Amino acid sequence: MHWIWQKKRMWDEPDSAFKSIESIVMPEDLEGKELADYALLLTQAQYRSNIVATSDSLINIAVGYYQDKDVEKRTASLLYKGGVLKDMGKDEEAMLVYKEAESYIPRIKDNRIVTLIYMGLGYLNQKNRNYALSIDYFKKSEAVNIVPKQVLSWKVSSIMNLANISYYWGNRDDADLYYSQLLDMCTFGRFYASDKKYIIIMESIKVRKKNGRKLRSMCVRR
Repeated sequence: MHWIWQKKRMWDEPDSAFKSIESIVMPEDLEGKELADYALLLTQAQYRSNIVATSDSLINIAVGYYQDKDVEKRTASLLYKGGVLKDMGKDEEAMLVYKEAESYIPRIKDNRIVTLIYMGLGYLNQKNRNYALSIDYFKKSEAVNIVPKQVLSWKVSSIMNLANISYYWGNRDDADLYYSQLLDMCTFGRFYASDKKYIIIMESIKVRKKNGRKLRSMCVRR
């Protein structure tokens, strides 16, 4: 069975990819690489479609199979296992899995996976109030060279988190710079109306500068 078409759709049309993969008749007949690919792609489609998993048993199939094989898929499997564990509230386990995924970054080429690993670590550290580490990871995710049309929303999300953490951590000047960067992205039209995953412009950003000026914008997600 070939998964090339589903893989191509995954980044732009995760909902459609999820329905297509889920519709496979008798997936229990799959084995070996086909079963591992099925487990990885279905978990990826669920995660990117904001469907919260209640177990990591499916993605564990891919993690186990790719333990000593394809490093790209090994890393992707760990990324999505980390995401599943995070959604399940198992933050400590998720952190360990994300860190293992991070260790493979020098060996992989897909910068989308790299970005998501850094973002996952940024969110977990932010949630656990490790703000210095969180800022470091969001800076890394924002700096990754990725295709703007596909994942511009990730860059915006990282900058938004950098702004919010800086603001509430008391670094108002840094926060102001990040918020200004977000507003510039809106002003100069760096958002794509054709992006089917997200259209983000900011919502209710309010930063008080020393002179009292406020920055505002709006956010729409669809």
